[in-house]
Amino acid sequence: MHQWAARAALIGLLSLRQAGVEPHVHSTAAVESGHEMSELWQKPADLAGRNLVVGSTAGVPAPVTDQPMTMLSQKTSGFSAGYDVRDAAGHEWSVKLGDEAQTEVVASRLVWAIGFHQPPTFYVSAWALADGPSPGPQPPARFRPKDDGLDNVGVWSWHHDPFAGTLPYQGLLATMLLLNSTDLKTENNIVYRVNEDGRDEMWYVVRDLGATLGETGVYRPRRNDVDAFEASPFLVSHADDGSLKFGFQGLQRELLRDVDAPALRWMADLFGQLSDRQWHDAFRAGGYDEATASRYITALKDRVAAAASIDPSFDGDDSDYWAGRTFPRVLHAIKQIPHAVGDLFH
Repeated sequence: MHQWAARAALIGLLSLRQAGVEPHVHSTAAVESGHEMSELWQKPADLAGRNLVVGSTAGVPAPVTDQPMTMLSQKTSGFSAGYDVRDAAGHEWSVKLGDEAQTEVVASRLVWAIGFHQPPTFYVSAWALADGPSPGPQPPARFRPKDDGLDNVGVWSWHHDPFAGTLPYQGLLATMLLLNSTDLKTENNIVYRVNEDGRDEMWYVVRDLGATLGETGVYRPRRNDVDAFEASPFLVSHADDGSLKFGFQGLQRELLRDVDAPALRWMADLFGQLSDRQWHDAFRAGGYDEATASRYITALKDRVAAAASIDPSFDGDDSDYWAGRTFPRVLHAIKQIPHAVGDLFH
């Protein structure tokens, strides 16, 4: 009985979340007392010169891949399979396999480029395990160091954080929409304690960026899919009044209310300063071939241009394409989760 109730509750929650029915975002005009904007974002003084092949890995030793690694544990939950491993140099790594391995590295490079904190990530195309359930050569993976001096002290929420309502916070949300980051869950947002120049600092980080560069949706949308990304609209014209709305259909669509014209232009101004080489370097860091990278970059630049030219009247409160269509939204939500429902009852 309890299992049926839990399943029914989950189905209802998925439907409401797809429909955009969520808690109100707590918004402030300034950073809350006791916090500094630098905990979330620092204006990059060297934006045009940032090395997006290296990104936030500068000074961090790359994984040692010429010898098989020792498996410490295996990830058994979540969208992407993975391991915790130790390489021959004694460094420990969080390893992510599958479609999100490439996208997480690229998205991390781009988010870092415009001034948001990111942990180091490496894309490794060839490596091996010495033990575990499948020893031997392994598929390409994202490697994130576990001994990088970043102390994970908890998570932060999009709905309640010290920066809500500030332009960098809104610009970070705009960046998530730019990348089609479909999985805006609280557990993907990490607070790190970092020791910089002998003093502790806090970093508010959107860490797990793998669910990007594909389509948006609630139940297992395609990520790392250039065809889906190109076909997924960033902004759409509403049939009723011709106004522009976001095409985003991922989790927590209520957050769109915090993305208005100034936020889009702020984000576009920063990305507009990247050179062609920097864009390509970000995708090179993720192991993409030039043809696929070029398609992604063209689509991303089109989105940046649309954000830069957005009408000043664009209002985040009216930015959800499905806003004001409560019953159709619920029906649409139900249609989006048939596979989820099927999985729950098997």
